[in-house]
Amino acid sequence: MTRSGCQRSSTAWCLAVMLVVVTAGPALAGRVVVYRGETSTGVPVAARVLRRDSGRLFLAKLGFGIMVYTCDEGQGDEFGVTWNFDPPHQRLADDGSFAIDEAGDLVAGRFSWGDGEGSFELSYPQGDGVCTSGELTWTVTRTRSLPVAGFHRQ
Repeated sequence: MTRSGCQRSSTAWCLAVMLVVVTAGPALAGRVVVYRGETSTGVPVAARVLRRDSGRLFLAKLGFGIMVYTCDEGQGDEFGVTWNFDPPHQRLADDGSFAIDEAGDLVAGRFSWGDGEGSFELSYPQGDGVCTSGELTWTVTRTRSLPVAGFHRQ
């Protein structure tokens, strides 16, 4: 009696594992697409977009190189900025567009399979004034894509 109960438990466990593998495996497959380009002032831009086999797009990383910021008061500043969207990644709209509007950062754009474009403006308080990058545009082109066996569910 113990033996048949053990076999039933093993069979149920195996079926549960197979069900998870069959349903989750293919849904998590996709590609990471790497883009590189520059802003309207020549500052380097890099991005990584996760593209599921289902066609859904997720922004995983977006970075801008060293930029010059002008300030209302005092001396300007220079630094780069990168957004790392660890899971859950920033989901892109069906047309590949996105917008980030947080704490003085205004970044918007659109990614397709071969390229991307958008606008960027970063501002932050300093003393009684504000420092800003000014409004810049950016363009990128796909440099490569790599298979991803499984990234987190979105």
